[in-house]
Amino acid sequence: MIPGSVMQACSRCAAPGPPANLMAGLADSQPTGGYRLGRELPFPGWREIQSHIKTSTYNPEAPPLPHYAHKPKPGLKIYSRRINMAVLTDYERQRLENIKKNQSLLSSLAIQAVGPAAKKGQKRATQPSNSTPSRKRSRTAGGAGADTATPLKRHATRASVRLSGIGLDPVELQSHLEKQEEEVAAEKKKRDALKHADRPLLVEDGRIGPDPSLTAGLFTSLASSIALKPLKTMKQEEVNLEYSPGHDDDYDRLAQQLNALQLRVVNKACPTRIYSMTFHPDPRKSLLFVGEKTGGIAIWNALGEHGAVKSEDVEDEENASASSINTAEGLTKPTTKSLKEEEEEEEEEEEAEYVEGTSYFIQAHARHSAVSGIEVHPREAHMVYTTSYDGTIRELNFESQQSTEVVASDALNPDEETLFSSLAFANDGREIWASDNAGGLIHRDLRLPKPTARRWTIAKKKIGCLSICPHSGDRLAVTAGLNREMRLWDLKALSGLPPSSTVEEVERGSCVGMYAHKLACSSAYFDAGGTKIVSTSYDDLVRVWEVEPSTKASWLTGGPSTAEVPPTFSARHDNQTGRWVSVMKARWSPNPRFPSHFTIGNMRQKLDIYSPKGELLAQLAHPDLTTVPAVTAQHPSSSTLQVAGATAGGKIYLWT
Repeated sequence: MIPGSVMQACSRCAAPGPPANLMAGLADSQPTGGYRLGRELPFPGWREIQSHIKTSTYNPEAPPLPHYAHKPKPGLKIYSRRINMAVLTDYERQRLENIKKNQSLLSSLAIQAVGPAAKKGQKRATQPSNSTPSRKRSRTAGGAGADTATPLKRHATRASVRLSGIGLDPVELQSHLEKQEEEVAAEKKKRDALKHADRPLLVEDGRIGPDPSLTAGLFTSLASSIALKPLKTMKQEEVNLEYSPGHDDDYDRLAQQLNALQLRVVNKACPTRIYSMTFHPDPRKSLLFVGEKTGGIAIWNALGEHGAVKSEDVEDEENASASSINTAEGLTKPTTKSLKEEEEEEEEEEEAEYVEGTSYFIQAHARHSAVSGIEVHPREAHMVYTTSYDGTIRELNFESQQSTEVVASDALNPDEETLFSSLAFANDGREIWASDNAGGLIHRDLRLPKPTARRWTIAKKKIGCLSICPHSGDRLAVTAGLNREMRLWDLKALSGLPPSSTVEEVERGSCVGMYAHKLACSSAYFDAGGTKIVSTSYDDLVRVWEVEPSTKASWLTGGPSTAEVPPTFSARHDNQTGRWVSVMKARWSPNPRFPSHFTIGNMRQKLDIYSPKGELLAQLAHPDLTTVPAVTAQHPSSSTLQVAGATAGGKIYLWT
């Protein structure tokens, strides 16, 4: 505080204000356009004003001081007052004069000045206008630009009633809310009916809907396949007569056969991204079942009724015989052809390089719920089982032409919405297992009613893949999870635990081995012989485990264990699929006629085939394959190699 200053009380609350002699410079004159002090400090000329205030006297006739804070901050404070023009510099004086001139000019032009917003609580006064309302100009048939008073029609703009301040009658508001709730409930009921209800299998024709003629055509084409006798599990030593297990020469011959495969058939069987795919075991056909993003199932008979793709020798013989017949009848064609005809024939040959086959589409699950897993029953060739993100497992019976719900996640985990991610059958086909995105493992004995299904929480994050060892008495299973772990489970021990067990209790009671990847583990599968495991991970590695019979026995008889099981082989592979491509999953060949090998998509628009030692046997590619075949499958019982790859665009490619 400056010596000799006198504190002045606040005009509203009598709190001590700034020193009176600091306000002395406000007494002499109050010019309109003077500079306002306060928050603008400091400004040019502040030192001169400060020296003037110290030598000035207080004017008692000045208006009362504004409200002053009870706890003033330290430092010099000058409140909003007008100051003497005599203390301003030439620059400030010229500036204030320019402001006055501009204000007077704006006043004469009746233009509102653009500046800071008005103080809170003040409303701008609206002055009535004497001008004539403007008239819209529109073009009419009578003239090029006749004036009309009719405003142009514009589309209605939706506005919020709450924001516009319009009040609604409480009765109308209540009825409106009730109507909305009824609509939501009706929509949910409709979705649940599609989700849970049993319904007939109907083939859909694009956006038109179910088509009876296509449905009849589907069941006619499937008649021979669904009439197959119960399938028998073939052991490798029973059918693999050409190869010696584990011999390097076998894989040399296999590599030659794989590299000789040709792309025969291409078909856009699905409208959207493909998530899952499997072959029907009928050895006479190349019949695929494909699950896609919107809950649909595509059934693709790729090579016709008898896998009919004519070989080049047969075509040459037919052409030669036709030529001889025509010559004998005097119907020989001239050998000279125009350049245009030759180009057209070349284009036709290129277009006829592969066929499309016949495909059918069934809306098996609720729309916008991807079909994450699809498997043919191991004993009944007419039944196909699917898992979906709508939280259901369904049975598609092509003999009775019905779709039936097998498991519903709502009944098993009502507190949380769970999505099924994969499924696997026991060897006899009487039991089904599945995994979900909440870390659950689901089991149901298909001979018992649906409410007998059970669920255990085996992890705190998503279980993306499940596989059961074929030759372990349906006891040994492997899972791949988002928690980076591949785990081995004793299913018999797990079945003895109550479903309410915690994750820790389940691990202590039924886990027999594990391996922690560096990043999320996306898949893990046993091979057809139950002697190998392959896993894929986002750490860009494909790992293989050799499972000896003694090792398998120790897992099942040694009791629970969380000991880490290191892989036998590993290979580098780009598994970064991103958002628009399905997750990479390495799948073993289920055909025991050939040595063990697995397929996996390649981010460079190829399909890779590896040996169990991580050796790249072949890469299948084609100029027409312009996207990533992330989903792969192989025929389980054909006498020749058949490899299929599916893309995010809904296309399926078949190499034979």
